[in-house]
Amino acid sequence: MKLYRDLLVLMMCGLGIASALSPSSFVESLSARGSFSDAHTLAKRQAGPLGTSIFFKYLWVSQCGYAPVYNPDEISIQVSSTLSVPNNLLDKAARLVYLLTRFMPRPLFRALSQNMSVGVFVHRQDLPSAFPEYTAKADTPQCAGRCDAECSQTCIETGDKFDTQWVYGGPRVLVASQNLNCDRDLFNDPQFGLLNLLVSEICQITGNLLPPGTSQALYQSYQTALDTNIWVSSTAMRSASDYFLQASLTWFASTRLTDLTTGGMNICGEQPCSTEIDSRKRIEELDPGLYDVMNEVYNNGRRYIRGGITVCRW
Repeated sequence: MKLYRDLLVLMMCGLGIASALSPSSFVESLSARGSFSDAHTLAKRQAGPLGTSIFFKYLWVSQCGYAPVYNPDEISIQVSSTLSVPNNLLDKAARLVYLLTRFMPRPLFRALSQNMSVGVFVHRQDLPSAFPEYTAKADTPQCAGRCDAECSQTCIETGDKFDTQWVYGGPRVLVASQNLNCDRDLFNDPQFGLLNLLVSEICQITGNLLPPGTSQALYQSYQTALDTNIWVSSTAMRSASDYFLQASLTWFASTRLTDLTTGGMNICGEQPCSTEIDSRKRIEELDPGLYDVMNEVYNNGRRYIRGGITVCRW
């Protein structure tokens, strides 16, 4: 039944029907759809803050790959960047979105596409408020150092200025290109290669869009884990949402943080698990209910599929 379902996905993606297609070759052939030349990246102008004009580059991500041209007949997630972002990092961001979402159930991907887009910028060179969704958050001379009254919109909940952020989880998820480039430039990554910020933000949004049955299964697993102390008392156990987030990051081998944050989900022995296979096996052995939720959300029930993601490389 699962192989039959995979073949249907292949036909939807225009890859044709392959006879006796193995699960591994299915994953490899679908992954191959994701690569596009940097020369195909398009640039378009948008209104920027304070009446300025800003240019952006775009890619559109579907469950079949990603492309520089929007197809209205295909469900897709827009990934854009400022012109300062090198084309290879825009491509890397789009590929990451594709790898995260390519096997999730179709209705969940549709919900994600309706509630999220992605923006990439160069921290200290670009301003997050350059993106059209956030022009109202641009800092002004009158609001320098202020978050009160009319200046409150230029700040986030912590009291920090919006334009100083490395990542933001609004309707357009924003992430600094330095975090995406941590495999080549670790020094300028704000997380120093310990956390994939884009994976974190997308998985948080995904957790808020789960269908009722999956949400109920997640909550039941969380309660069981809480009652039986499966995981270390940590950020991961503060709520079912945090539990889902840390499990998702572990599922995709996208965190190397300590058990004080992850609850130990990503820890094999005394060190972070070296591969996503090890990470998933740990969750399956210690918290099978949580494993089933992860497998349903990101693999649509197909245990043999791997994400191909790490903190810095994919």
